[in-house]
Amino acid sequence: MTYIVDFYFCLCFNRTWVVKMMKILEDLERKIALGNITGNLGKAIEYDNTIVCYVSKKSLNKDLFLFNYNSGKNTRIAKKYDLDKEIFYVFDGLEIAHDIYGFDNVSVLFRNCKFFANRFVKVDGYLKIKNSNIETVLSMFLVADNILIDGLDIPNLGIRKISFGARDVLNINDLTIGDKFNFLKNSNVSFSGKNVSLNNTNVNALDISINGDNLSISNSKLDGNAVLVKGNLINNVSNIEEKIFDESILTCDDELINKRKELVKILGQINNVCQDMSLKRILK
Repeated sequence: MTYIVDFYFCLCFNRTWVVKMMKILEDLERKIALGNITGNLGKAIEYDNTIVCYVSKKSLNKDLFLFNYNSGKNTRIAKKYDLDKEIFYVFDGLEIAHDIYGFDNVSVLFRNCKFFANRFVKVDGYLKIKNSNIETVLSMFLVADNILIDGLDIPNLGIRKISFGARDVLNINDLTIGDKFNFLKNSNVSFSGKNVSLNNTNVNALDISINGDNLSISNSKLDGNAVLVKGNLINNVSNIEEKIFDESILTCDDELINKRKELVKILGQINNVCQDMSLKRILK
């Protein structure tokens, strides 16, 4: 009878041990899969509906390609390990000297970063830059579906062109371009998107171009030798906020088109707020 009890105890113990080992192996496999779909660019954390990858400093020695869960081979891995969740890439306190490209509707956040020597940040998805600066580049192109700038400083020493291009919403709050002494007015600056909003934006540049179906400018100073607003040339103007809303620039004879533009603007603002709230919830 004692032998039977001992045998049963050993059998149960071994089963428990096997289950624990299987769980450890599954977790390890899942962790490896999580690293694979984020390109092993840094620490990846899985949340209920999202995956956040905190990009590491050692990953910044070359151009970066940021993929979502549904990009290429990631689709198979994500499906196998139930990782089909939107990916957020976070660059925090880093110095960035190479181009960065995002694909398949990823979200990218740069916080407390310094950009230099690179030319492109191009994201198929959502791009946010917060409390950062760009310096020592000849040209810089920021392109994404939706762009939110919340604190960006760009001294124009050596910079020939800086471009903010959104396919939908360009929302800029707290942006400074140019040296404070106005000695070097050598940059060409452009803003474009379907819905463009500039707030607390101060630009001292050679030429400034603003294009969008819907424009909103407040608390801003745009100082350039030539300023183009929706194709209208305005010369030697230090603050064009009032002229932005001049009826000759913004009115349209077609009432239906005007209503559609107003709806697009509202939807764009809602989309931008939702994206920002998602990042705040994840990164709080």
